[in-house]
Amino acid sequence: MHYFYNLSLLLILLFTLTSQKESDVDTYKVIYIERFCRYIDWPSNSNNRNSKEFRIGIIGKYSYSKKLNYFFKSIEIKEKKVVLNEIKPSSSLKDYDLIFINQSENDNLDEIIRKTKDLPILLIGDGIDFAKKGVHLNYKVINNQLKFELNLTKLKKTGLKINSKLLEIALEIF
Repeated sequence: MHYFYNLSLLLILLFTLTSQKESDVDTYKVIYIERFCRYIDWPSNSNNRNSKEFRIGIIGKYSYSKKLNYFFKSIEIKEKKVVLNEIKPSSSLKDYDLIFINQSENDNLDEIIRKTKDLPILLIGDGIDFAKKGVHLNYKVINNQLKFELNLTKLKKTGLKINSKLLEIALEIF
């Protein structure tokens, strides 16, 4: 029952965003990070599984970084306290559970994908064709509706397990 409640919430969030201002879309982007994580499982043997923190690295400048900090101040992911760090693509990325990549990092995208290749790190992007280029989940706004693309091929190589419900609601799967 709890599973269907969570799925219903996710579906409502994904399909009810209509005619919203850009700042409202940004709020949904922040919320979706946590919602996506509900439907992704990290391998038990990954580096960060024994940590008490769920580490999110943020690459690039976001107009909604304050929203990220505010939202994750009181939210846990996978029963862990969320720790946000603004990082550079040249940083060590292996200690993160999730990396959020802004469209401003298009020139650095290949380096980020190469450094995280086959590691159990969820990559969420906010750029044009990021999913086609190897980011696991990528936001896409169509007619003021927030959607997402999914690169299932790359995601499977990380050892992360995705719930089939996300596959059903993805705009496009690569």
